[in-house]
Amino acid sequence: MFTLMKADPFRLIYTPMMVFPDLDLEAYVGLSSFNPKGISNSMQSHQVWFSVYDPSGNFVDRYQVGKLAPNTREFFPVSSLTEKYGFKSPYLVVVHRVPEMDLTNINHEMFLMFRSIVQYRDRFKAFGSVVYEAPYTFNATKRANFIVHSSQVLLSTEIETYLLLLNFTTNSETSHPITCTVDLHHANGKKVSSLRKTVPGFTGCALKLSELVPSASVSETPSQFTLVGYSNEGILIPLFLNVNNRRGGVSIEHTHPPQAYLQMPNKYFYEIRERAINHFLSHKENRLTQ
Repeated sequence: MFTLMKADPFRLIYTPMMVFPDLDLEAYVGLSSFNPKGISNSMQSHQVWFSVYDPSGNFVDRYQVGKLAPNTREFFPVSSLTEKYGFKSPYLVVVHRVPEMDLTNINHEMFLMFRSIVQYRDRFKAFGSVVYEAPYTFNATKRANFIVHSSQVLLSTEIETYLLLLNFTTNSETSHPITCTVDLHHANGKKVSSLRKTVPGFTGCALKLSELVPSASVSETPSQFTLVGYSNEGILIPLFLNVNNRRGGVSIEHTHPPQAYLQMPNKYFYEIRERAINHFLSHKENRLTQ
């Protein structure tokens, strides 16, 4: 029924997220039917659809899982709604909100402020959540790059920290593996380790950061580290996930790739972003040895 519409209804409001059966975490998504910006389409009803990819990045299925009435919020249990596929390794689910309205000649800026709550839960214990959304043309071209940085990585025998990296694109023709370099440093700036990780298209991974440091660096008292990840091959969606295995606590946070700060509607967009990455690469070794 959407074949005559000029706007792709599955690319207007969507959230790519990972399900991690191997981490024994349940995944949920929280959605609202209204735009927090309060513009004309803020009181529309929406259909909720899932697009499911297998652990290798192959498209498996797309189906409707529910509906949002106007001015409502609802959580959907992503893990239980997709467990029928029997995946044992991490897999990608794209959550779509399809507005029940005339989508002919749609201005995509009408949907920029919609957000989703991505939530993970240690089974029968605590929840941790983060709010984010992907733009309409995410990774739609091959000319893209990103940097992720955090100076607040804490590792201990009680708390495990993961860096989640998601490789998604709205244009299947530009889907390709993206190799990311991840550097971990002590709080004083000294490099601990460096890792290169390739993430195939329509997949994601969870890097266990304690495996990047000597075991002697992980004790009961949390140690602070700084992480920098970067790639010139495409944009990965980065999330930091902390799990307290003893207490069942979960926290999750995202950090924005540089286009969130450098994006501008002119031809210098990619040039400035690439210059920022190259500037970092050319100066990082000098800074760390000072």
